[in-house]
Parts: sequence; C-alpha cells; structure tokens
Amino acid sequence: MKSTFTAPTRTPHLYQWKNYAQEVAVQGPFFEIRAIGNNLPADEWTPHRHEFVEVIWLTHGTGKIVVDLQTYELAPDRICCICPRQLHELKLNGDAEGYVMRFNDSFLFTGNDEPGMAYHSTFYQLLRNAVTTRLDDDTLHELVDIVNKLTTEYHGSRLFRTEMMHRYLKIFFVYLSRQLNNEPEDIYRMNKTLVDKFLGLVEEHYRTNKTVAEYAALLFVTPNYLSGAVKKNTGFSAGHHIRRRIILEAQRQAAVSDVSMKEIAWALGFSDPGHFSKFFKNGCGRRFSDFKRNQVAVA
Repeated sequence: MKSTFTAPTRTPHLYQWKNYAQEVAVQGPFFEIRAIGNNLPADEWTPHRHEFVEVIWLTHGTGKIVVDLQTYELAPDRICCICPRQLHELKLNGDAEGYVMRFNDSFLFTGNDEPGMAYHSTFYQLLRNAVTTRLDDDTLHELVDIVNKLTTEYHGSRLFRTEMMHRYLKIFFVYLSRQLNNEPEDIYRMNKTLVDKFLGLVEEHYRTNKTVAEYAALLFVTPNYLSGAVKKNTGFSAGHHIRRRIILEAQRQAAVSDVSMKEIAWALGFSDPGHFSKFFKNGCGRRFSDFKRNQVAVA
C-alpha cells in the first residue's frame, strides 16, 4: 500500500556528491544532510565504503542499494541506514528525490553520552534492520518533521546550531527504533548484554581473533557459556558469527579490488593461503576464484 504521508519540502540545495575512494575516514565530529537531486554523478554508482553512518531516505521515486553484495529496494516508506565499513553502491531511478544524512560517533555522542561497545553493536544492528522494514504513516510523519528541522539547522547559523542537530538526530533514531523493535524503547539506554559485547568485539578483532575461546577470555566467561548465550539470542553459534564476519570482509575486498587471495588472506590474519582457501570455501559455499570470477562478470 502506498504511503500517504507528505514528504518534506525539497530544498534548492542539491546534494554535492563527492568522489569517495574505496575507504573514506573523517576526523573529528562530522554531520551533513543534503537533498538528493535528479542527476546522480557516475562516481556514486561504484562500490565504496566509509567510516561513518549514512542514512538514505527517498521521499519520492524508487531505487535500489547494494549493501555488502545484497540488493535492497528503496521507497518512500523505507529508510536505508549504512553502517561504517559496509560496502555499498546506490542505484536511483530518474525521478528519485530524498535526503542523505552522514554522521560519525564523535558527532552523535559527546561527553558522558558516549556509550560502550555493547551499545554500538545494538545500534548498528538496528541500522541494518531498517532497510527491510516498511514504516507506518505515523512514524513517517514524525520523521518528516525531524528531517525538516535538521535541514533548517544545518543550513542556518543560529545559536546552539550544533547542539540542536545533535538532539534532533537522536530523536530521529528513537522514533525509528520504536517501530523496528515494536516497543517504545529508548535505544540510548539499551542494556549492555553479553551478546552485544561479543558482537562488538568480533567487529573490532575479527582480523586477529578467530576462536570462541579468545572472545570468551576477553569477556571473562567460559567458551561454552558464551556459545550458549549467543545461540539463544541470535539463532547462530558464536563461531558462525566469527567466521561470517571474516568471510564478509574477504568478499568485500574481492568484490572491489584486484588484490589476490594471498594478499587478502594475509590481511585477515591467515599465514597459510591454503588454509584460508578452505576456510573461504566452507564459509561462502564456493571457491575464492569462482566468487571473484562471478563478481567480475556481474560488473
């Protein structure tokens, strides 16, 4: 069913798309919000990733986005949130209009508001779920109002401008969280569970730590206890999450670069390319060379 919400008034300031390299890092607090125009330069069609969060919301028209080799439909009742280091490319139809927000943790959290690793894992899981969830009209109306206020503050120069944007952005994700979690839970006060901490550690140490025992030691629990908690809460074993994160990074590298399997193996902490080759095939379901060949054929 087509959403009946009224989209924000489009500003004449179109998004100034930049030619991002494969990886883009931003130093210090960073936030920007721009309108998507009708003419998308070819640079943004290429796979890239960066160290900040990107939110893409179409208020009119349709498109697609490829995130870590998975394709998702974009529409006015869906919001796509891209986590740091996720490989992605945007494919918009000619009538697409909307907004792009980019920000990093240094902007979203200040002083005592800075959360720990457990929060980040939960927050990023929320972002990943957003693109597959159709938002209701009430939520969309609230988000429209927040985006309009964010845009006004971003282009203005009034007192406490940064503080206002900081707070509006948090409210944006509170509303998003309410629908995605099906309960009015404030995502900024989520419990720091053992599973959240584990997933956060995997994201940080997947290049060096390959076993459940290594993560259990960091969390001061036994491997069996950690495995049971992760399996109960996610449906997959702790070992599955570790292997999947390593395979995902290998796929990202293979999809957008000409580096060899040996180079990727070394970058991911494997001293034996033959071991990595078996690891990749068991985790991906096909050999590295076949995966690489398929990516070239698709491109």
